[in-house]
Amino acid sequence: MGGARVTCSSSCRLDYGACSIPVCGDGVRQGSEECDLADLDRRTCSNLGYSSGTLVCGDNCFLDDSDCIGTCGDGRRNRREQCEGADLGGFTCQSFGYTYGDLVCVAPDPDLADGGCSFNTSPCFDRCGDGQIGATESCEFDPTTGMVLDDARDCWELNLEGTAKCDQSSCRLDSSQCTLPDAVETFRRPVFATATDLDPARDIDCFAFPVRETVDLTITSTVGDCSNDNDTLLRVFDDAAVLVGESNDAFLDATLGGRCSQVSVRLDPGTYHACVRAFSSRASLRNVTVTAAQTGR
Repeated sequence: MGGARVTCSSSCRLDYGACSIPVCGDGVRQGSEECDLADLDRRTCSNLGYSSGTLVCGDNCFLDDSDCIGTCGDGRRNRREQCEGADLGGFTCQSFGYTYGDLVCVAPDPDLADGGCSFNTSPCFDRCGDGQIGATESCEFDPTTGMVLDDARDCWELNLEGTAKCDQSSCRLDSSQCTLPDAVETFRRPVFATATDLDPARDIDCFAFPVRETVDLTITSTVGDCSNDNDTLLRVFDDAAVLVGESNDAFLDATLGGRCSQVSVRLDPGTYHACVRAFSSRASLRNVTVTAAQTGR
């Protein structure tokens, strides 16, 4: 790190012997450190897009811009803003998986939680039948030959069993041929807690539970600290395999120990199934905790 050089050994392998592990607080900016004490790598509030203020180095050796001053609408895109006016930072609709449209920047608005200067993807769109699978599509077909692209997709992607075909009118998977996996456990109440192993890879575990009167439930799947290596995908279905809620590690709460898949949904009387799998088809996960609790309790 720093001024050290990686050399080639006599066995033609990289030799990292001259490298040292970065130490935050030694005054030498190395490795992944954005800064170290007074060494800010010549960066200031100004060249980070702010109008004024004082940039400092945080205790974790990452830049602390909390004293920098900048507001949405001042014409300068700073580190707290996704965009500023026409400055989109190089992002386009294609950056978000869409095929067509022009990404826009939300104008300054004090009534918005972020004050504006965030991306608005509503003008972005896909066109079913153009042969390109976009953000809102699950499949496509060649407009010239009519041949379906990426058809016969495994229902595993939907946390179900069977094979899903492509609906050529919507370019979405037709899950009518998919079925719910057998429940590994059936509960008598909508509030429950259990643990399971998603092993081997591509294992899907479903938990059935009854709802006798309309209830707001929060269902969570978590593996330890829910790091990216423990990525789960949680989907909740009714008894007819109709999806009523889903989450792919979109929830962060320190009280739960990290990032978890969490679905909050209002359910009418009936039988429901909380189905969880590893996000990757190549991963197996152990000690997955699945809980359901009444929202707000």
